[in-house]
Amino acid sequence: MGGKDEQHEADVGGNEGFKAITTQEEFDAAIKARIERAKKAAIPEDYEALKAKAAKFDEIESQNKSDLEKATERAEAAEKELAGLRHSADVAKWKAAASAATGVPVAALRGDTEEEITAHAEAIKAAIPIYPQVTETGTNPPEMTKDQILAIKNPRERRAAMLAHLDLF
Repeated sequence: MGGKDEQHEADVGGNEGFKAITTQEEFDAAIKARIERAKKAAIPEDYEALKAKAAKFDEIESQNKSDLEKATERAEAAEKELAGLRHSADVAKWKAAASAATGVPVAALRGDTEEEITAHAEAIKAAIPIYPQVTETGTNPPEMTKDQILAIKNPRERRAAMLAHLDLF
């Protein structure tokens, strides 16, 4: 059997330089030495250069983020301005339509929505008295009697009719 053990030791490499660990202190020292070797092997030789490059990369990345934030802010401002211009165009279109429908001048109309503008145009139209159209040929307003004029309930319309027929008063 001795031959087999010798063969095994030869296959394993013999026991040259090998010392068996027999105490806890020797085991702890061997583990500590192995951990130190692993730490040294894990840290590359150019660690400081890599660390500096990483710091520079972080700095560039933060600058890029601020550039991205600036670009985002510019884009948001442009979108807001475009929305304002579109709204202004819509308001102008709505005013033109309300003016065409009611005969109220565009400059007199107020409002930010189509409904507000239309309601304002209708309110102005209702408040303005209807004057007879006088053409260049001198067409006179329709003839009315004094009693008809005095029977007009709306004071503004009554005054307008009185002015149109001053000869009756």
